[in-house]
Amino acid sequence: MSLIDVIRPAKEKILVAFLIPVILLAVMLIINPAYQRMLLLNEPVTLAIGIVLGILAGTLLYYPMACGLVYIFGLLYMPEKAEKKHAKPRAKIRKKPHKRKELAFAIALIAVFNPLTISLISSGLIYVNNYVINRPCGLEIVGFGDPSPAEEAGMKAWEVIKTIDGSAVDTIQSLSGILSSKIPGDTVYVVTDMGQYNVTLGQDPDVQAVKPILGVMLKEVYCSR
Repeated sequence: MSLIDVIRPAKEKILVAFLIPVILLAVMLIINPAYQRMLLLNEPVTLAIGIVLGILAGTLLYYPMACGLVYIFGLLYMPEKAEKKHAKPRAKIRKKPHKRKELAFAIALIAVFNPLTISLISSGLIYVNNYVINRPCGLEIVGFGDPSPAEEAGMKAWEVIKTIDGSAVDTIQSLSGILSSKIPGDTVYVVTDMGQYNVTLGQDPDVQAVKPILGVMLKEVYCSR
C-alpha cells in the first residue's frame, strides 16, 4: 500500500468522515443549551439546509482524519482475520513488516485534522483577523432570550450595541464588566447604531445568584483598524 492508498476514497472512510461532524453536532446540542436556542432562531428550512451543509463541510474537513483512523484500524484488526481466512493447513503464516511510512502518514493525518487541532488553528486565525488586522467595535444582537428586557424596550435583531450608560461596549467582556456593577431592576441607557433605549435589567432565570441580564444573544462586530 502506498501513501495514496491511505487517502484513496472508500465507503468506510466516507462513513467515518460523515459520522465525526454528526457526533460533534450532537455533543454540542447536549452540552450547550445556548447553542440550541441560537439554532432555533432560524426558520426550519434554513436550519435544515444549514445543518446539512455543515455536516457535508465537516465530512470533507475530517476526511483525512477518517482515512488515518480506518488505516490504523485495518492495520490492527484486519490482517489477523485475513490470515486466518486464507491460511492453508500446515502452512506457516508469514507476518508482513509494518509499513512505517504509511503508518506515520496515517498518524499525521489524525494529529493534524482532528477537531482539537482544527479548533486551535481556526481560533488562532480568528484571533489574528479580529484583534490584529481588525478591532472589536460593538455587539450585534442576533436573538433574544426569554425573558428579554431589551426586546421589551423596543430593541430589534441586528442592531449593534455601541455604549451602555456612556461606557463603550465593544466586546462581550466589556459588557459583562458594565453589568457586573448593576442589579436586576436597574435601568440602563443603551445606544445602538439604530437608536437609544432605556432598558430595565432582568434577572437571569438560569442561575440562583443575582445576575442582571439584557436578555439578548450577541456576537462581536469587528471594524478595520
